[in-house]
Amino acid sequence: MQDELAIARGLLGSAAVGAGPTEEQRRIIDCLIHGYFGLDAAVDALDPLDPAGLAAAVPTEDRTRVIDLLIAVELCRHPADPAQAARTEAYALALGAEGGWLEATHDVLAGAIDRVAADYRRLADTPMHEPALDDVIGTDREAAAAIEIFERMRASAPGALGAEVVAFYDRWGFPIPGTGADPFGLSLLTHDITHVIAGYDTDPKDEIALQAMLLASADCEHHFSSFMAALLLSEAGALPFPGIDPVVGALARAGAPEELADALRRGRACHRDFSDDDHLALIDEPLEAVRARYGVVARTA
Repeated sequence: MQDELAIARGLLGSAAVGAGPTEEQRRIIDCLIHGYFGLDAAVDALDPLDPAGLAAAVPTEDRTRVIDLLIAVELCRHPADPAQAARTEAYALALGAEGGWLEATHDVLAGAIDRVAADYRRLADTPMHEPALDDVIGTDREAAAAIEIFERMRASAPGALGAEVVAFYDRWGFPIPGTGADPFGLSLLTHDITHVIAGYDTDPKDEIALQAMLLASADCEHHFSSFMAALLLSEAGALPFPGIDPVVGALARAGAPEELADALRRGRACHRDFSDDDHLALIDEPLEAVRARYGVVARTA
């Protein structure tokens, strides 16, 4: 992405409504400056950039992602504010785009939870799953395959990826995916494996951190839609998921902005996307060796 400093200034300008950016918005923009863009700049030292200025600085190929970041900043203002929504839309229109995730924010503002869910289903990519399960997911063989996989993982040595995944499921009391009524079935396995590789739990701020880390490791539409889902679920409290209660303001919690910044830093340090692999072939590998395979460095927050 080009001219990151101008983009950061535009994000700051997009939140300049009412008394200005909220403390949470300022902290999130600061996280993006240091963790996502990798800049050595302080948010308090930046001059906000207006819509025309941002549009002049951002090349065409970067505009969709910048609009997405504008929306992420909007979702961090509580309560939802019509003036903030109008401000975000002014920036998005200056960048030559409308619709997409912008429609989802309109539905958040209107409290139209059903429409937000429909927006997500329309915009999000298909969840990643293990390539070895292509012919199994969604069939009557899914439960048997899931049980076999977990038996293999339980048999792996202590400290191996498989053993750590099983420990993750046991610690949280999760059923084996694909064996119950969960609509996601075995497609959840890859997501949970990435939790283990990254070292994040399943509370709201850790879910956001995981998706931010993946986004920084491989800036693609799949990871951005997952990051947006985490924000809609745990920041805006506007995206219902089966078995998960939406919450508001997860990033305002103690330590959350620092964890987000650290997650972005860790993602930038990765050699490759650690969610996109045949993890089932790595079940018997030590977890630390698997982390080294992708360049996953230790958490500092």
